[in-house]
Amino acid sequence: MNNHNLRFWKSRLKSDDCPAVFSVGTGQNLPKLKVVEDLHELGYKIYSTNYVNGIKEFIEDNAPEDYSTLLDNFSSICDLYSEKENDRFRGDKNFNITETHIDVM
Repeated sequence: MNNHNLRFWKSRLKSDDCPAVFSVGTGQNLPKLKVVEDLHELGYKIYSTNYVNGIKEFIEDNAPEDYSTLLDNFSSICDLYSEKENDRFRGDKNFNITETHIDVM
């Protein structure tokens, strides 16, 4: 975790439900679970382009109510990518960013 600095992230001013977006693939085993957990604990809303590595560990280890539908979708899939449409944890992301707001498109 060479470039994860929790003190830096704690010092950021952010809006409610501010997104933390992970653009990840499968080649480098990123993001690390600790990074995802830290940002979640700081109040960031987690998004990802792929359901892999630390994102997958975080979801499967912390099955709160808002993730139950996502987990249900994966319960019958064994180590395969879903053909399901993009959601918060898969696919490209679009955000509208203004001085006071960040909206998910």
